[in-house]
Amino acid sequence: MLRTRLAEARLAILLLSRIPVGRIVDPVPTIGASAWAWPLVGAVIAAPSALVYLFFHMAGLGAQAAALGMITTMALLSGAMHEDGLADMVDGFGGGRDTRRKLEIMRDSRIGSYGVLALILAVAFHMSLVARLADPSRVIPVVIGISMASRSVLPLWLRVMPAARHDGLGQSAAQVPRMAVIISLLLGLLGLLSLGFISALWVAGVMLLCTALVAWLAKSQIGGQTGDVIGAMQKLSELTGWALVIAFQ
Repeated sequence: MLRTRLAEARLAILLLSRIPVGRIVDPVPTIGASAWAWPLVGAVIAAPSALVYLFFHMAGLGAQAAALGMITTMALLSGAMHEDGLADMVDGFGGGRDTRRKLEIMRDSRIGSYGVLALILAVAFHMSLVARLADPSRVIPVVIGISMASRSVLPLWLRVMPAARHDGLGQSAAQVPRMAVIISLLLGLLGLLSLGFISALWVAGVMLLCTALVAWLAKSQIGGQTGDVIGAMQKLSELTGWALVIAFQ
């Protein structure tokens, strides 16, 4: 049992990051089975990124440079897969006239003007929010908690939303066990407890609402979820969580 859980956690790291964890020996778990560990990947990505923030802050580079260093490190460790999902989703939804064309645009590796603008605004907004805290003792627990929580909601939507196409990550990851969804959500909430229990519930609830709105939009635009939609959910809920934390301070 422990060996199976460890294999699932390693697969989650391989799927959601560029962090090397070695090969997984047979039997290889399914992507859906690894979903319970996705919040843990958020912590693995956020912890070294928070150290970069601390280093920049101690070097006297200022709150904005420290925030940008942290965000850049997170993007590098994750392979910018969530940023890529956001850009592809915005390009597809904004540039396609029908479902078929939207899906074609989302699969195209080239990025369009909608996607570029979305990334610029997302990074700028994220940086400005992190810079508002300007205190490592507050930034470090928040970045870890929100990184976990923003990934904890993804298994839920993979389970409840139909896949928009018959291939791709959204289809292959769609078979998520119910228990994996529950564990993932609990881990995400656990990551937010440094904010205080009531604040953690508020932030988790609003982040879930954000992803629900993205889910509704994706259902109306392309009939379901894809890997890009799931990636966009993570990035948008992360920004929402940070905005709420700043509003609470």
